[in-house]
Amino acid sequence: MNVVAVRVNWCVVFLFLSQFDNILSFRATQYSCARQQLETPFRVALKSYPVIGKYCSSIKSNTNRVLHPFCSNSTNKMAATDGNDNENVAAPSSSSSNPLASLGLPEPMLLGSASFTRKLILGEMGVPFSKFVRSINEKALGDRSQNAPPRELVLLLANAKMDRLVQELTENTPDDLPEKDGDGNGKGWVVLTGDQVVTCGGKILEKPESVEEAKEMVKGYAASPPSTVGSVVLYHHPSGIRVDGVDTATIRFNPETLGGEGYSVLIDSLIEQGEPVMSCAGGLMIEHPLTQHHVDRIDGTEDSVMGLSKDLVSRLLQELAEKLQNNEQ
Repeated sequence: MNVVAVRVNWCVVFLFLSQFDNILSFRATQYSCARQQLETPFRVALKSYPVIGKYCSSIKSNTNRVLHPFCSNSTNKMAATDGNDNENVAAPSSSSSNPLASLGLPEPMLLGSASFTRKLILGEMGVPFSKFVRSINEKALGDRSQNAPPRELVLLLANAKMDRLVQELTENTPDDLPEKDGDGNGKGWVVLTGDQVVTCGGKILEKPESVEEAKEMVKGYAASPPSTVGSVVLYHHPSGIRVDGVDTATIRFNPETLGGEGYSVLIDSLIEQGEPVMSCAGGLMIEHPLTQHHVDRIDGTEDSVMGLSKDLVSRLLQELAEKLQNNEQ
């Protein structure tokens, strides 16, 4: 019983540190190797002592509810995935940390995306938002042939998503619009949409449709560094002012660790942990410690890889505010 008790205690500590790290950082590069070394003995312990697994599952469930109140109980953790949750993020207590308030733009922002990481990044920026999503047939739009320009594709898709939301705002009275506070910093709405693809070897990669396709995508990253190409479109309703832009980042993987069977082991491990690999463009979960173990460096910013460049959003908000000001004069 002493051995079981010690392993249970280690399990509790490991799960707490794991969840605590997820809520605070989502990066944890320096801890990735240590985590992978810990995983094997824990899996052995869970198989040898079922009581530990049962106890750990209850601890993990409770920890998720405490440390991830804004995250659903699904596998939406660190990748740019499409979720079904409908959370809104309230305005920060200090207006100086709220870009909308400091620029005199209406709030909350309408976010035309269900991506968990886009919500996370806007929250880190201090942008209050409310999810406002309508679906479009993305596959019917754009050129995805060999060497097709990815910049044009992501701008086309993000603007098509925006066109659908503008139509909804103009022609209907949506019942999922948030209520505005008394000091909502002006009338109307600021709407954000975006899109992202991964490019590798001249190919445009979107979400994999099978585990084998995900493995084939990641296998190519050992030989040719992939790049993420992400677009952002901002629109002010009802003035009709629209601004857009694109940001890119390149991920340099270690061919020695990702090559051979490394890519296959990585995908299998992510899926075994319940991670939403199939919901990620290019099967690329760059934020996960298991993936970061294979990364030498990133040319660009991690938030851009995750699906929403903070620098690009900030620049476009500034541009939108200036155009609105000029339009009112």
